[in-house]
Amino acid sequence: MRGLALAATLVVLSFASVPAHAQTAAGGTSQADAAAQNEQRDQQLKVAAGVDLYKGGDLAGATKAFQGVLADHPDNVDAQSWLGFLFLRQNQADQAVPLLEKASTARPNDVEIANNLGNAYMATNMLDKAVDQFKKVNGMNPSLFEPLYNIGTIYLQQKNYSAAEDTLIKAATMKPDDAFVMNNLGIAYENDNKMDRAAFAYAKASDMKMDNAVFAKNAGFAYLRLRRPQDGVMYLERARGIDGNDQNIQIALADAYTRVGRKDDAKKLYDSMGMSMGNSAAYWFNTGVVRAQSNDLQGARDAYRKALAIDSNDIDTLNNLGLVEFKLGNYKESRTIFDRLSGIDPNSSSAKLNLAAADVKLGNYAEAISIWKPIVQADPSRNDLRLQLANAMWATKDYDGAKKGYMMVLARDHGNADALNGMGLSYLRDNRLKEAETAFRSSIQANPKLTAAYNNLAITMERRNHKKDAIMVLQKAHKMDPNNKDVNASLKRMKG
Repeated sequence: MRGLALAATLVVLSFASVPAHAQTAAGGTSQADAAAQNEQRDQQLKVAAGVDLYKGGDLAGATKAFQGVLADHPDNVDAQSWLGFLFLRQNQADQAVPLLEKASTARPNDVEIANNLGNAYMATNMLDKAVDQFKKVNGMNPSLFEPLYNIGTIYLQQKNYSAAEDTLIKAATMKPDDAFVMNNLGIAYENDNKMDRAAFAYAKASDMKMDNAVFAKNAGFAYLRLRRPQDGVMYLERARGIDGNDQNIQIALADAYTRVGRKDDAKKLYDSMGMSMGNSAAYWFNTGVVRAQSNDLQGARDAYRKALAIDSNDIDTLNNLGLVEFKLGNYKESRTIFDRLSGIDPNSSSAKLNLAAADVKLGNYAEAISIWKPIVQADPSRNDLRLQLANAMWATKDYDGAKKGYMMVLARDHGNADALNGMGLSYLRDNRLKEAETAFRSSIQANPKLTAAYNNLAITMERRNHKKDAIMVLQKAHKMDPNNKDVNASLKRMKG
């Protein structure tokens, strides 16, 4: 959950004036009545003295004064109310609750006491009681903003996001310029999977209170989740300007820079974080991403390895390191990583497919076949995998299985150049030269840059005693791919 902006409001209490008492029928007062009046006047004077101490900033003195009143007069509601209020001010809500409960029972229609009791319940995590109390306050005075705001924040803590939205929207209607209520409304929207509304609310909160790092951070993160990094950059830069030591803000900003193509800014930011964030796996992971995008594969590999040294089982880091090793041609290391990743996350199809790709590069066709077969059986529409499976079968001399695979690919994709080339190889192996030539020509027509089809077509034409035409085909292929070993070997042999 995002940073909650709690703002429970304590109400400064007023105290009752000295009451007037009825006279006796004879026009005077009885001795008992006079004593009661004096005692009550004395209580009120002591309460007033405590109030003066509070107003003068002496909380400890005021607290002691009201405790003195209650020591002699335990049922004095004014002292109960004030002492409960002072305990709240001094973060001693557990002591405030019983005092405010007594005061509220004595004066059930007193808005200030009811509101402070709600705050006391809230501070002591009696959230259901706090909600009921604030609803009572709202019923007494519907124009008050604070009870609605507090109810909304409690609903957030209880993860009742729909109720939080409804309540906080009412609070925002009453006080549309309050940044805290907008931020908390954003939290409710985000947790209710209404990310576009959440981003708007966070951004509005940040624009209202531009010196608050939390509001700006929330807006920036929300825009990144919405894949609107340009908007995210603005708020994350604002957040970083307020709180330059928050590592999460810096990492997110560097990520946003990367997404909008400001790679130099991202690299500078990551480099500037190096000394302070050397123990952060997230820092090294994101550094790896930036370096990989800049085609610095060696630097990316080093960064990912540092990230794994801190968090050895992070799936994303393992995956990215495996891909970098694969691109660097380190297929054995890549295979080891993807094999480990498959063990950590057995349900990851991408890890299995990457493992199969590394197996093919290492010549482990049987292992690749064992990975591809169940995936293709489960999802027959995966023509890409069926083609790779057929190629691996051909490499393991399962020619009939390979031919069947090529035919199934072509049944779904008539113009698949690689499958047509595979069918040509099958025909060529069976010495069906005419069909082979047709298949290879169809492959070239489907993909004029598929050099293997040119080489195979030339070999077929040679066998059909069309060596001159075959050489012309190879020369064309050589122009497209001068370093192709198969084409160069065929061309040298035929010319020789």
